[in-house]
Amino acid sequence: DRLAGMVESGSLAGGPPVGAEISAADFLGGGLYAWVWRHGEEYRRCTTSGPMPDLCERQDWFKYWNISGTGFLSRGEVLRAVLWTYEVSSLDAQRVADMRERVDRLWDGAAAERRRHAGHSNPNAVTLSEFSDVGGFGDLLEEAFGMDLSK
Repeated sequence: DRLAGMVESGSLAGGPPVGAEISAADFLGGGLYAWVWRHGEEYRRCTTSGPMPDLCERQDWFKYWNISGTGFLSRGEVLRAVLWTYEVSSLDAQRVADMRERVDRLWDGAAAERRRHAGHSNPNAVTLSEFSDVGGFGDLLEEAFGMDLSK
């Protein structure tokens, strides 16, 4: 586990050595507090929302990962779902970048196709209908990432 290796080596992602004291200003202003808070909130949400639905259950999957509750799935929410499903740690910058590139390529291609087909499209969000329709974004996501998203 990469995190365990970093802890053993005494450094977390190039930051101060583990066990080193940091000031309250550095903790609050340097991003560490925000990182801990965000990850804690995401962990609590994912562990209290019940098990992840299979991607084949399009409506349930969409609602589970629509964290913002807007009724639109954002690119960030799709990336979060992929990272969580593949158990990619945010400390693993290369794997995060690889997954982000795959999601971005899929997202941009799907948005262009929706625009071509409908004459317009919100490039920042996917509706439940656009996600769950036959040939929609859910189908594309399943094709691009395989059944691995159906854990």
